[in-house]
Amino acid sequence: MSKRCTAAVVLMTAVLIICQIFPVKAADDENLYALSAVLMDGETGRVLYGKEAYKGRPNASTTKVMTCILALEKGSGDDYVMVSENAASQPEVKLNLKEGEQYYLEDLLYSLMLKSHNDTAVAIAEHIGGSVEGFAKMMNAKAKEIGCTNTHFVTPNGLDSADAGGIHQTTARDLALSLIHISEPTRRTPIS
Repeated sequence: MSKRCTAAVVLMTAVLIICQIFPVKAADDENLYALSAVLMDGETGRVLYGKEAYKGRPNASTTKVMTCILALEKGSGDDYVMVSENAASQPEVKLNLKEGEQYYLEDLLYSLMLKSHNDTAVAIAEHIGGSVEGFAKMMNAKAKEIGCTNTHFVTPNGLDSADAGGIHQTTARDLALSLIHISEPTRRTPIS
């Protein structure tokens, strides 16, 4: 599949994710069923169409994609991850990890991406970043590195939260940009 075709598939996926998260009919954009949407050139990152493309929206479980990216970049699949009380206490949806248990990072990544478990996201974050706060700093640095200018991470699982830097949110533009980055991992410079 060509780069252009891959990028188009990735961008359509981003639009569909936004539509799934915000299934509200917008009366002003010719029956577009989303609060925010973006159509982006996959090679240049130029926004071709945007409907509130730069408006902050909750990241929700799309946050777990960034958690996975950092875990793959900074960890090893055979790392032992110790479950903390904080990780074990996360709300549903969860794997029901127990404090003191150990898991391979690779197994937790399957739980994170296939079932979207909140407790595994926190266990991974604490393992890679030393703490949820430390991991959030890493997430924000990675977002900035790839050119996501209106995204702020506070949690590794996407649960609503805020800190001194702002609320946990992203935009349709930044989400599409991050998906382009995932589809072309050799790209080293941010798209603007």
